[in-house]
Amino acid sequence: MREKFFKDLKRVYNLLEIEQKELYKFFDILKSKNIIDSTIFDMEILIDEFLTLLNLPINGESRLAAINRIVNLREDLLVQVMKEAGFNEEDIIKAKEEAYLWISNFYIKRFEKILLNIEKENLLTPFYR
Repeated sequence: MREKFFKDLKRVYNLLEIEQKELYKFFDILKSKNIIDSTIFDMEILIDEFLTLLNLPINGESRLAAINRIVNLREDLLVQVMKEAGFNEEDIIKAKEEAYLWISNFYIKRFEKILLNIEKENLLTPFYR
């Protein structure tokens, strides 16, 4: 029983590691686009939708700021881009709230996906699921 638990736990950590690597693929958007990758293309669309939601321009600097906010959960670059775009303090606060809600929903979906994989692979006991 204990061995199965540790084996399952190892698999859960493996799933988390895979998700983390996938998350860091967002930075590949900023690299040259010589190779067409549909995953990167989908991520780029997601980033552009996020920037559009916040009424920010879609360019390299704003994409980097958005990716940094999503992947590293830091908002300093995003706030800087907002200021450069002419946002006042009230606009920045509102945009930060919208970004927070969007990102929380983004991560909820990712965690649900992990939990579904744990359930599908019958990992851990029902108590830990």
